[in-house]
Amino acid sequence: ACLVASCTAEVGTTPTTVTLTQFKVRIENVAPYKQLKSGVFNVPVGKAGPGAIGPGDAFEVAFTAAKGQRLSFASMFGASNDWFIAPEAKGLALFDNGVAVTGDVTDRVFLWDVGTEVDEEPAVGPHTGPKQATSTDGPGANDPNATVRRLVNPIPLSNGGSFMAPTVAQMVKVTLTNRGSEFRLRIENVASDTTTLLTSEGPKPVRFSPGVFAVTT
Repeated sequence: ACLVASCTAEVGTTPTTVTLTQFKVRIENVAPYKQLKSGVFNVPVGKAGPGAIGPGDAFEVAFTAAKGQRLSFASMFGASNDWFIAPEAKGLALFDNGVAVTGDVTDRVFLWDVGTEVDEEPAVGPHTGPKQATSTDGPGANDPNATVRRLVNPIPLSNGGSFMAPTVAQMVKVTLTNRGSEFRLRIENVASDTTTLLTSEGPKPVRFSPGVFAVTT
């Protein structure tokens, strides 16, 4: 093989000169945003190791950001197949007219569906998080609607029924604090395991998984 612009190769018994053409490949990020930093949050405040948050528990993560930047994060609603909480798709604005956004921002956080697995009644369906380990066919069939989408009550289920999920505010409280260029995100589980997630099998525990975050433009 010739790895230079021009080289001589033997073809049979006659030397042959081969000229190679050089190409330049350009890979450009054309997304409307840039990911500036990212990370995970997996250890509840005050706990020794990673785990989900139950009532009274919280995740916290600190990060720096500048004007014009946004925060994205996601944490799975453990009782579901693949539902999660997150801000709007473009992220949560960290500044409003140049002033840092602080305080309770729960109203800017929504319940979403990843669109990978069949949607079943939380904590009741045989393929949902709490029951998946004993499922005879794993995580279940693919979601017929294979799109990431925001969920609005009543939530349609794959069996043709529907489910009235608790509001995000009934399950978590999301707050932002700011000091200079540093922000701190806090996701606190404010649910009750006896009154918040009411199913056809009675009340079920509310848990949120470790998650990920990113700061974007």
